[in-house]
Amino acid sequence: MGTWIFLIIVAAVVFWAISAYNTLIRMKGETENAWKQIDVQLKRRHDLIPNLVEAVKGAMEFEKETLEAVIQARNQAVKIQAGASPTQGVQALAAAESALGAALSRFNLVVERYPDLKATSNVGQLQEELTSTENRVAFARQLYNDTATTYNVKQQQFPWNLIAGFARAEQVELWEITDEAERAAEGRVSAESNLFAQQRANRRRSAVLVAIFVAFFAWVGFGGDLAYYLFTIDARPGAYRHTVPWIGLLTTTIGLGMAWFAFQRGPKQVLWATGAWQLVDANTDDEKRLINVVEEMAIASGLPKPKVWVVPDTDPNAFATGIKEGDAHVAVTEGLMKSLNRDELQAVVAHEMSHIRNHDMKLMTLLAALVGVIALMSDGAIRMMRWGSFSGRRGGARGGGGGGGGKKGGGAGALAVIVLVLWLITLILAPLISRLLALGVSRKREFLADATAAQFTRNPGALASALRKIENAAEPTKAIKRGTA
Repeated sequence: MGTWIFLIIVAAVVFWAISAYNTLIRMKGETENAWKQIDVQLKRRHDLIPNLVEAVKGAMEFEKETLEAVIQARNQAVKIQAGASPTQGVQALAAAESALGAALSRFNLVVERYPDLKATSNVGQLQEELTSTENRVAFARQLYNDTATTYNVKQQQFPWNLIAGFARAEQVELWEITDEAERAAEGRVSAESNLFAQQRANRRRSAVLVAIFVAFFAWVGFGGDLAYYLFTIDARPGAYRHTVPWIGLLTTTIGLGMAWFAFQRGPKQVLWATGAWQLVDANTDDEKRLINVVEEMAIASGLPKPKVWVVPDTDPNAFATGIKEGDAHVAVTEGLMKSLNRDELQAVVAHEMSHIRNHDMKLMTLLAALVGVIALMSDGAIRMMRWGSFSGRRGGARGGGGGGGGKKGGGAGALAVIVLVLWLITLILAPLISRLLALGVSRKREFLADATAAQFTRNPGALASALRKIENAAEPTKAIKRGTA
């Protein structure tokens, strides 16, 4: 016996060691990928600056010193970037990029003095691209710092530190913010609210509501089986006894079928129903800004860029749909693009990206399928009671024409009646109860998406402003119905 216990303990330790090793390897890869995202966005930033300087050089010939400062800062940053990696050179690169950011700020102030130049379409487009790139750099840096901090802490925790050497894990440098304005923006969220605590609380509450919903569905499906079983438990030999819970199995099968159909066809049906058209090539400034904002939020969330759709509706609104992260869709109305400024649009898109990251579409699609099954069951039960089908079936179960007439007097008779009455009452109220539970889950997921969006943008004020504008809209969004998050 002692040998078996020893072998079990050894197997458990080996299993944990393998799991810990793989976890550290995975976290190392995530950190390196986050760093590569910074590298890509910095290169994009460095490539845009010469084009912008070239576009304004002729009109700003008296600002030669400002232009030269931008180019010098850019060249220095490029030089340092070439030798930087997560384990070395991060602080030097952060300082160089901070100096470049300061030079660009002075450059933008100078451009403001030339309204005719700013109104030039080429310069305006380059400035939008540079603004988007600056945001992408900030979000990539934010994602890297979050990932790197988790990786560093995990290496130092016991007993993970025993495995760190085998996994060749080493501490990585964080991207320290030296600009005071940026530091204030980064600290604004934690000062106003503990978003991570809100996220954990909302996940717990959502899990409780989902568990209640599943238990309710199980009772609706298998409660009839229980009542039928109690009615036939004392049936005469040869009479029917309800031992196979076919009612619950049938409803579960239907629910799974509806969920599968919704998973396969739901997103396309939703987009088709709203009349949305996919935005691939931007033709207007609003469309270009939308594409840039979606790409920025994809970086901030660490998700693949979703497909972008535009809904022809003047009311400001947005939604996300899709089951898989790699095949997700974000749609906004034309009214939203026109009524929100860039920060507010960014916050709304971040909210929708939060739904994708938190798998809310998958969850709500499943709950919608269960609500549909419960509604069908309720309708069927009401029809059965109306036509007396259940009574006829119960009479047959008593042994072909009343053979089990003494059953109700058995020990399980009273309990069977109670269970049956509760089940029938539940079926009648099921559509309302299931919808209320689904709405409760949806509300919690909305709160979670708000907290996650604020984490992505570090700008909860913009989200609050956008939500006020959406709530104050004169009419509801006619194009958007159900099946979205």
